[in-house]
Amino acid sequence: MSAFRTVLAVIVGLLLGPVLMFAGWIRRSPSRPWVSGGHRGRAVEDNSAALFVWMRKHTDQPIVWIGNAEVVERLRADGHTALVRNSLAARLAIFSAPVLAYSHGEDDLDLLMHLGRRFVGMTVFLNHSLNVYKGGDAFSLPMALSVTPLALVLGLPIALLSGLGFALVALRRAPR
Repeated sequence: MSAFRTVLAVIVGLLLGPVLMFAGWIRRSPSRPWVSGGHRGRAVEDNSAALFVWMRKHTDQPIVWIGNAEVVERLRADGHTALVRNSLAARLAIFSAPVLAYSHGEDDLDLLMHLGRRFVGMTVFLNHSLNVYKGGDAFSLPMALSVTPLALVLGLPIALLSGLGFALVALRRAPR
């Protein structure tokens, strides 16, 4: 998306945002399509894509992918329902969807998503969790030893300071 189109999308989104939020709230129902997206619209990959494909194959629940124009064109050619990210149609779908699923952050679906997060349906953040699990090294001794110095240097002082701060606040509020 060009810089001009991005600025235009932000301005239009800010101006029409309240109207779309209200319209979406009125239209929201469990039968409305779920909305999914990932990689800030650039790709159909990872956990949100897996959910999208699984829902399309195994359920009757309608689901829409939100992505950039190239991604949407490819998905539509394959027979999927898709909307262009930051478009008015996509924003209306976001505000009327009962469930939103994304894999990297709420701006996967829309540039201004963080402004309307209180007005959307249930959100499902399908992140990667700890990527060390993929390698199988999460509980190995070398892995534990490699993070111990960092935990001692950063974690211990932070835990001590926050514990002291909590104790001071609790002592000040304690009845005398």
